[in-house]
Amino acid sequence: TVPPGWDVFRSFTLPRYFDYQLEGTGEPVYYGDNESDYSTDVLADLAVDFLAQSSRPAFVWFTPFGSHWPRIPAPRHEGTLPPADVTDVAAFNEADVSDKPKWIRRPKLDVEELQRKLTRQRETLLAIDEAVGRLVRTAAGEPTLFVFLSDNGLMNGSHRLTGKDLPYDRSVRVPMGIRYTGVIPPSDPRRIVT
Repeated sequence: TVPPGWDVFRSFTLPRYFDYQLEGTGEPVYYGDNESDYSTDVLADLAVDFLAQSSRPAFVWFTPFGSHWPRIPAPRHEGTLPPADVTDVAAFNEADVSDKPKWIRRPKLDVEELQRKLTRQRETLLAIDEAVGRLVRTAAGEPTLFVFLSDNGLMNGSHRLTGKDLPYDRSVRVPMGIRYTGVIPPSDPRRIVT
């Protein structure tokens, strides 16, 4: 159902990269498996169109499915990044986990498999980067507050773990960045607050 107060609301019936349906205000729309159906791009088009046609002030909540499992990059981005460097993951494939709880004491991870997954995950983020750039350009000239927030952290091989919802900083700390165009001068774009 559409939450109260929304002029335009579109949401996944079941979130996917391809072969999904968007519901909300207006009739449900099905998207297939064509390159133009890539869900990050479709949601970006809807968000940019809404922002371009809205009077100010406006609120846009853009929540693409990327980079969730099964981590399918846009066809234009697939295979474009080199293998992910897992050495930047603290305690990656930790050599000795005997000091950890029993449920963590497991065999080492397959490094090549995890590199492949992380690379695909990062490739899904390229379409999100493009979408955010489009939203920023569409709002140009107006004071605009952008809040970038992740829904969770991931272990990505730290302590031999790959999931989320675990009692480690890498999992529980959620990256957040704020950009307030026209009000607060930009700072170092590499700085992320956690």
